[in-house]
Amino acid sequence: MRFIEGFRFAHRESLAFVAACPLLALIPVAAEMVQHAAEMQGGLYDSMARFRTMEDDALPVGLAFLKVFALNLSTYWVIRFVSGGRDARAARTLEPRAICLFAAVLSLQMLLAALGLFVFTADTPVGTGFFVFSLIFAPLASRFVAGAPLGIWIAPVASIRTMLPHFVFAVGFSMLAILPLLGVHYALGIGAALIAGSFGKWALLIADALIVGWLTPVLAAVVYVVAIRPGPLDGRAHTA
Repeated sequence: MRFIEGFRFAHRESLAFVAACPLLALIPVAAEMVQHAAEMQGGLYDSMARFRTMEDDALPVGLAFLKVFALNLSTYWVIRFVSGGRDARAARTLEPRAICLFAAVLSLQMLLAALGLFVFTADTPVGTGFFVFSLIFAPLASRFVAGAPLGIWIAPVASIRTMLPHFVFAVGFSMLAILPLLGVHYALGIGAALIAGSFGKWALLIADALIVGWLTPVLAAVVYVVAIRPGPLDGRAHTA
C-alpha cells in the first residue's frame, strides 16, 4: 500500500474493529480509565506544574506499564480481524499455535516497555538512545509481530532483513500514521491539567480514554500495513 492508502486502511479498519468487537475494544479504554482515576486521586491534573512533576512518579509509571500491556495484548485480536477481512469471529478465536507465538511477541514487547519505563528513562542520554532504538526496531520487527497472531512464525532477524529495503516507509509510516490521534491524546491530557473543575477534567479524561480505544487498533493496523509492504506474511523473505 502507498502511504495514503495505508493511512486510510488503518483508520477505517480500526473503526470497523471497534464496531465489530466492542468488548475487546473496551479493554484499553478500561486500562486508560484506571490510570486516569489514579492520576486524579494523586492530583496529577491539579495544575500544569503538578502535571510535570508527577509524570515520572511510581504509580503513574506502573499503571502506564499495565496500559501498555493492554495495548499490546489487543494486537492479537486486531491483526486477526484486519487480515481476515473484518472477521470478528476469527479475531476472538484463541488459536493454540497463534497464542504461543504471540506470547513470545508480547513477552519481548513488555520487556522493551519495562526497560523504557523503569530503566532507560527518557531524561537521560541512554534513555533517549533507547527511545530512538525502539522507534526503529518496532517497524523493522513488524512482520515478527504481525505474523504471530496468524500462527505464522517469522523470526525477528528475518523480519528485519525483509523490512530493511522498506526502511523509510516502515519507520515514517509507523510514526506519521498515528500522529493525528496521538496529538489529540496528548492535547486532552494537557487540557485536563489546564481546565478548572473536576467535571471538566473528567469529561476530557473520558474523551481521552475513548481516543485511546481507537488509537489502540490503529497502532495494530499500522503494524499490519507495514508488515505486508514487502509481501504476504508467509515467513519467506521478500525484498521487492
